[in-house]
Amino acid sequence: MRKKARILVVDDNVEFCENLKELLELEGHDVLTAYSGRQAVELAHKGHFDLVVLDLVMPGIDGVTTIKAIRKTGSSVPITMVTAFGEEEQLSEALKAGVGGFVRKPFDFDAFLSDIKKSIQPRKRH
Repeated sequence: MRKKARILVVDDNVEFCENLKELLELEGHDVLTAYSGRQAVELAHKGHFDLVVLDLVMPGIDGVTTIKAIRKTGSSVPITMVTAFGEEEQLSEALKAGVGGFVRKPFDFDAFLSDIKKSIQPRKRH
């Protein structure tokens, strides 16, 4: 079975990462996980991803700082922000840094899959 997309899931909640990874793999995607912003930047720098799903609030390097660091590597990978929180200032900063969309936890997985398809579709066309 050919994988649909290579996705990086980043969240300091290990259980959330693993659950989302399992669900996305059932959809045929190749999924890697990172549990910190620093780890996400390292993985994004080393490999190609079709999408990054990133938590906004994490200890250490937060989501906005992670986006900026990924963009500094020259990557234009679509980034979807996932958060249980949502201070308007942080969301505004994330948009300025290059996030493509937001999903609030808890979320409807079918709607989330639809958003993922929209995010990766333009990148998959040649």
